[in-house]
Amino acid sequence: MRRASVSISIQGRDVSMDIAPHLLTLTYTDKADDELDDLQFSLEDREGIWQGHWLPKHGDAVAVKITAENFRDAGREELDCGEFEVDELTLESGADSGDVVSIKAVPACARSSLMLQRKTRAWANAPLAVVAADVVNPVGLDLLYKAPEIVYDRVEQRQEGDLAFLQRITKEQGLRVALKNRLCVIYAGQSADALEPLALSRDSLDFACASFKRTLDGVYTQCVVGYTDAATSDTTEKSFQPELPPTTGKVLTINKRIEHPAQAERVAKAELRAKNCKEMTGS
Repeated sequence: MRRASVSISIQGRDVSMDIAPHLLTLTYTDKADDELDDLQFSLEDREGIWQGHWLPKHGDAVAVKITAENFRDAGREELDCGEFEVDELTLESGADSGDVVSIKAVPACARSSLMLQRKTRAWANAPLAVVAADVVNPVGLDLLYKAPEIVYDRVEQRQEGDLAFLQRITKEQGLRVALKNRLCVIYAGQSADALEPLALSRDSLDFACASFKRTLDGVYTQCVVGYTDAATSDTTEKSFQPELPPTTGKVLTINKRIEHPAQAERVAKAELRAKNCKEMTGS
């Protein structure tokens, strides 16, 4: 028999048994491409206990583990969703359905100075991996850098939060940044594309329902980056077209200041991938 259960801790205390009679839904979304993971759960509250002293406070630490039994090969699997902090509280009151309290949380590491404190500083002759480590290590995150070596002549953080700064400079280089528990991962989307696909089978009921879509809206055959060389101030263009391009004939044009031709090529590939990955989507 298939079963799913959750273990929930708030402020370091296991409250799974307290929450179980009231838990209506719990959703954990593992996101990528510069978005933060998301944890939400809703509680039936006819008696009003979750509107009183049981209600978590903003900033409270939340840890969740999801256990699934007999979903694949009659085995037991456990997913540690990581550490979160309460970010949003919602109360919905209905005459027939009763009160429902909803709690939304974001990764704990993102509530630190990574998001809240704006900073101004600069690096010279520094690899991107070093810049990223300088940003995330002081807030207790380890860095996993899985991308080409990139060295800046100079890069500046101008009145930006650390996370916004890191997302900006990695995107400019055609890279992605993701926060997973106490780990900051910087990776190239093309490398992720090369991994073995995960096969889902209708016969083995890997999913209860599904929908798929294919579109050419917003899909491009080629990307052209017009850029100004930071060293010479010369303006030129760099284009990229994949081996098997979509047949739309549309050209994506990007204009920005870039340090050298290699960066222009990375940006062209990344921007084209970001658009064309939406050609086929599913849920």
